[in-house]
Amino acid sequence: MLQGMANQLKLRHGTWYARLTLSRPLRKALGRSEVLKSLGTSDVREANRLKHRVLAQLQEEASRLALAADLHPDSVEYLAEAARVSREAVKAGLDEDAAAAGLDASVESWLDRMARKFGTGPDGHPLLPETKERAVRLAHRIFNGDQPDLLYEYVTKHLKELAGRITASALVTKRRHLTDFSTWAGADAELSTITRRLTARYVMEVIQPGTQATKTKTDHLANLSAFGSWLERYGFCESNPWRGLARTIKESTRGDASRRMRPYSVDEVQQLLTKLPPGAMRDVTVLALWTGMRLEELCQLRVEDVKDGALHVCAGKSSNAVRAVPIAPAIAPLVEHLRATSRDTFLIAGCRPTGADRKRSSTMSAKFSAWLRGHGWKDDHTVTFHSTRRTVATRLEAAGVPLHIAARVLGHARGGLTYSLYSSGPEWAQLVAAVAAINYGPAVSSLIVTTQGTPTC
Repeated sequence: MLQGMANQLKLRHGTWYARLTLSRPLRKALGRSEVLKSLGTSDVREANRLKHRVLAQLQEEASRLALAADLHPDSVEYLAEAARVSREAVKAGLDEDAAAAGLDASVESWLDRMARKFGTGPDGHPLLPETKERAVRLAHRIFNGDQPDLLYEYVTKHLKELAGRITASALVTKRRHLTDFSTWAGADAELSTITRRLTARYVMEVIQPGTQATKTKTDHLANLSAFGSWLERYGFCESNPWRGLARTIKESTRGDASRRMRPYSVDEVQQLLTKLPPGAMRDVTVLALWTGMRLEELCQLRVEDVKDGALHVCAGKSSNAVRAVPIAPAIAPLVEHLRATSRDTFLIAGCRPTGADRKRSSTMSAKFSAWLRGHGWKDDHTVTFHSTRRTVATRLEAAGVPLHIAARVLGHARGGLTYSLYSSGPEWAQLVAAVAAINYGPAVSSLIVTTQGTPTC
């Protein structure tokens, strides 16, 4: 008990204080090694009872300050957090005049950097953009006790909640879209200013005129709307200010074959298997053409996932992606060869995880695209590796396979309440028959050969 008191309590002028020892980064941020908060009692037993809740509050604040330490020193957010640090230091016991002097020093240093960046006027003052001028006023408001609901703070909270629930690359994209909007609105923008009129202006002035593909624009707006729904769900705003704006992003209804992604024709499949050199890239292409599996699904397959005459996808982009795909007779020898010669427990050996999501398929995807452009598809951007899935869907349709069975093979939602919710799925024999119906003709079938020795990805 005495040791706990020594570490977490401090007696000052007859009153006990909760004491939080700061980590090295926070010591630098606050200019001190500990934070104190009065417990309002001279009774040590009462102090020990109260300290836990207070210490938890102090620790939560310390975590927030750690985030502020990562902000760019030229940003508006940095200045706002500097004001908060000074305000919290006062609450923790620092003399208010000393804290104000510290904030003034931070503001002066920030203004010096702005002067170097934007220049100075005849009066010697920096030529600040309007948002930067508001940032200085905001910092003093925060120090004087005002607690504005700043947009960037809620963006940070939203992204923190999403971390670990979505892929790293999806988180990066959401952060970019939300940061773009925050910068446009002004980093010092308060949540109450994010009205429907403002969000509509952003769509009209920024998203709609952009040169990106329609899907990129709708994804941008979808991420903003998801943030709005999060604000509404937690009661931070009355209604999602982006709701319904997706209808303003419209794609031309005119047909354009030059832009539409398409499947490979049977002749192109024959060209692929004729030109692709023996190795991992050819093997994974053959598997894709007879299973319809995604490239990452194939690269994630382990030897142990090959069982009971099927390739078992144990994880995927959605719950529908988790499935068993029957091994078509045409590729059974290749699958057996890959299983017998694997060097690293994966069916497609040697692929190294790369990128934000640590995907094993990233390098393979890049190599396939480069190979494709150099071997007959130089100017044709309507086909990629993913076109193998469109190819399988086309062959299944040509064979008369029912839609719900084809969807099960490809890992899509089967659609409709009856099948998607109440049915456990097609019979295994139906899936086997569907995969066996994938047919490219004898000329293509004769090109499926078992490679000897699979190079790394």
